[in-house]
Amino acid sequence: MKIIFFDDRKLKSACFSHFKDEVFRANQLFDEMKAQMKWDQQALEAWLEESAQKDEDVMALMKYTRQDEAKVKVQTENKSFCLSIVLFVLLRN
Repeated sequence: MKIIFFDDRKLKSACFSHFKDEVFRANQLFDEMKAQMKWDQQALEAWLEESAQKDEDVMALMKYTRQDEAKVKVQTENKSFCLSIVLFVLLRN
């Protein structure tokens, strides 16, 4: 039977080196995840900004639609009134 002696310093150095490698890989993974989250946050902020702009556009369109409908109503009432006057004048003669 052969007895194997390990150099304690080499074993500690190998373990420490392996541990450093694992920490480095974990940090890389963490940095990748942070970068992805930052990108996701930027995409979300851009989407929210675009959504807010679309909401403002819709509100402006609704405002102008109401104004246009009011103008059409006034014009229709004016034409009806004018037509009533014309008919009154024609029927009177």
